[in-house]
Amino acid sequence: MKIQHPKLSFTVKLTSFLLVISVFPLLILQFASYSVTKRAVIDEAIGHHMQMLSYQRDYLNLQMEQINGLVTNLSSIDEIRQVLESSERNGDAQTSYDRLSTKAHIGYVLSGYSNLRGLVSIDLFALNGMQYHVGDTLNVSNVRIDLRDRLLQSTISTPDRIIWHGVEDNVNTASSSRKVIIASKAITRWEQAKSVPIGMLLVNFSTEHLHTYFSKLELGEDAYLMVIDAQQRLQFHPEATLIGQPIERGLGQLLKGVSGSLLIKLDGRDVLLSYLQIPDKQWYIISVVPSKNLTATMDDVERMGIALVAFNLLLIIVFIRSYLKQVVSPIRDIAEGFEKFQSGGVVPNLRMDSPKTTIDEIKELVNWFNKFLDTLEINRQAQTSLRIAATAFESQEGMVVTDADTVILNVNQAFTDITGYTAEEAVGQKMNILKSDRHDRSFYAALWESVNGRGVWRGEIWNKRKNASLYPEWLTITAVKGESGQVTHYVGTLTDISLRKEAENEIKHLAFYDTLTELPNRRLMHERIERAITSSRRSGRFVALMFLDLDNFKPLNDQFGHAAGDLLLIEAAHRISACVRETDTVSRFGGDEFVVLLSELDIDKESSRVRAGIVAEKIRKALLETYQLKCHLADGNESVIEHSCTSSIGAIVFGSQEFSVDEAMKLADMAMYRAKEEGRNCVRFHE
Repeated sequence: MKIQHPKLSFTVKLTSFLLVISVFPLLILQFASYSVTKRAVIDEAIGHHMQMLSYQRDYLNLQMEQINGLVTNLSSIDEIRQVLESSERNGDAQTSYDRLSTKAHIGYVLSGYSNLRGLVSIDLFALNGMQYHVGDTLNVSNVRIDLRDRLLQSTISTPDRIIWHGVEDNVNTASSSRKVIIASKAITRWEQAKSVPIGMLLVNFSTEHLHTYFSKLELGEDAYLMVIDAQQRLQFHPEATLIGQPIERGLGQLLKGVSGSLLIKLDGRDVLLSYLQIPDKQWYIISVVPSKNLTATMDDVERMGIALVAFNLLLIIVFIRSYLKQVVSPIRDIAEGFEKFQSGGVVPNLRMDSPKTTIDEIKELVNWFNKFLDTLEINRQAQTSLRIAATAFESQEGMVVTDADTVILNVNQAFTDITGYTAEEAVGQKMNILKSDRHDRSFYAALWESVNGRGVWRGEIWNKRKNASLYPEWLTITAVKGESGQVTHYVGTLTDISLRKEAENEIKHLAFYDTLTELPNRRLMHERIERAITSSRRSGRFVALMFLDLDNFKPLNDQFGHAAGDLLLIEAAHRISACVRETDTVSRFGGDEFVVLLSELDIDKESSRVRAGIVAEKIRKALLETYQLKCHLADGNESVIEHSCTSSIGAIVFGSQEFSVDEAMKLADMAMYRAKEEGRNCVRFHE
């Protein structure tokens, strides 16, 4: 019987087999890797943009904290309050002296905020409409009355705090800044044991300044940033003509919670929208990035994948042609030889000894199969290496790869830049070469429990550089597991956050300390008083609070300028601080007004009052001594100015249950004014 050789059928089966084991898995891998990588790219973009938005939020908070400090200082100036009271009594009769005096006081306070950019103007409105203006225009004859009245009504309805109104038209129509960001505070007087509004302080901040600052940010092609206020009006937009306009209602409804990121269609384009809220003002900072910017590289990868599949198909065709020629034909010859041997009655187990000319072909076929298995193993190892490399080096941050015993296998250049260890020095070492000893065993135990339990740990850690210097670091450790589920490697991502920490400390210092004297400001003093009251509640000891004012300060400023006045304030701060304990607090509220907090006095009120009186008298005598102020003249020479001034000190001694912080401050302030009325250069306690 003649053996049939179904050549066409074998070719079809071989082709199908090769497609199943090569092309189809490649297509599945292409699809899966594209989806996973795309998601990773988007997640990375979200993280990047949320961090960028956080930096911009910190910038806005810093600007607003400075404006809050400016408004607080201005609203506490007695002369400004007196001008408003005079306007209330005299109607529209506004004297040139009142205008010049008010502008001088505002200008003096502004001198302490030279680093505040973008300030357009400051307006002071009495309840009868009388206006005092310092700013970019001298023409204040035309005022948007409806806007002024609306702002005034909103401000005096909550007189105890600063109101941020967001973006509005400039109340002064003659100003070149049409759109401004407005903050206001009620000016009040103390009448019949309560605070009564007598006017409004209005600060106008330039939207053009914000536009200049934010326009410098590089977000990518067609990407842009927006800032909106609590009424969902644009405070910043790359298109300056849109500032002050409300955003689309549909877009506003998407902004939910403190932060978030969404893939949406906006203006006919697919975009990634990320937002971050400034909670206490209900403002949002929004970034809009076209999706095509994120997936452009992935599109190239997809095209390369398609090309790879096509190339693979071409290789299969070439391979099949070669296989038919090199393998099928020899096998057919073997089959014909077997037929001959069968007809000759050869024992079946000897039939493979037929045509000797084909034995080498069979061996080559077996060898090719073995090489194919070797190739598969090499490919598997290459896939493992690629998976580790893709995990470790997909970002520009410092990266380190270790084995399961934390022995370093590979690092990138960013790792070297941060730690000082080159790849040659680090590879083969354990990760504990970076250990700083700033953390105890429980910290590291919790870290590795998270890595081995959840597969990842991320957080702040103090590490040590090669030169032994310590630095703060944001570290992410990810466990890489093999097919059996066992950890095979660890991948670490590290970022030096020293600059961020320094910026945070600087922002905190600006928020809580006076820039001239380095003393605690009003905000920090308020917290210290609350803490002292809490401590008094536990210990039963009394607390003393002193308000003091330099009696002869203004003539020094008028005669020698603010530089001399600043030197006197600094020296006065030193003298006051030298008169109290380290546990006490000395604060400057603004101008020449200082506040002293004496905590943990005696459990007896009278003896506590005696101790407070001794300290107050010590301060009064210290401030009475002549000041030697070294001032630099305009010609470059140095001159010593001798100046003497007295002080008026008002004090109150109280326990934890007697007064609140604000009540105690008001009573100490009243005692200080009584000291002024009774001749100055004296100490008076609240009775």
